[in-house]
Amino acid sequence: MKRTKKRVAAGLVGMLAGMIGHVVAQSASNGFVLDATLASAGSSLARFPDSAAKGRFGEAASVTTGVEAIPVSGSITIHGNTAVVSNGAAFVTEPFAPDSGELGPGAFVVPQQTTSVDLPFYGALTATYELVQTNTSTATVTSHAGVTLTNVLIRLDVLHAELNGSVLPLGTCSAGPLTLQFAGAVETRGMMVRADQFTIPAFSGCGIYGQVINLFFNGVDNSAVLFLDGEFMPRHANVIFIDWFEP
Repeated sequence: MKRTKKRVAAGLVGMLAGMIGHVVAQSASNGFVLDATLASAGSSLARFPDSAAKGRFGEAASVTTGVEAIPVSGSITIHGNTAVVSNGAAFVTEPFAPDSGELGPGAFVVPQQTTSVDLPFYGALTATYELVQTNTSTATVTSHAGVTLTNVLIRLDVLHAELNGSVLPLGTCSAGPLTLQFAGAVETRGMMVRADQFTIPAFSGCGIYGQVINLFFNGVDNSAVLFLDGEFMPRHANVIFIDWFEP
């Protein structure tokens, strides 16, 4: 019987499907704008030459060997309300280095999200928000396929909100930084990481409706689970292989 190798790392969790499309993100602290079709239909990875990458992503991408846009899928939970990450999310990064087991530095790019919730005494709130990473992060894969990321710093911008169907005039409504500490494991088809119990601080710039926005977003019981689609097993990996045999 033939043996096809499948790597299994301790503590693996289920995988979420990923895809890459049109992404739009802006980082105020790093001063770069990404607004590009990162991959054509059916493609899982976009590569850019050094010069083009520096011009498009700025120094925040820390480009030395080129930039990859790795498809990201998953979910974000805010106070028990879970929303699937919008199609087109990516981790824009330097390529994975199998000798060192490092991916990055890079930054998550997440399209706008919309969520709805019923707030006590207020009614139905629908909010469209954007998560903007304001630093760069590096993922390190251990020999046993565990993964840790350096802290991910996020600014949360509420772009639009409606309360019981009426649009709220918010102004520049932002909170941050949110500090997300991701950890997880690598499997044969990608990297699964999660950040638990991160805090969303109080918002500012939301006008008279800041109390409504804070009632939903502000607090500590938040989490994120992300799947990065790609091959991230280091050359020094010490993992278990499950195969079938051939005579």
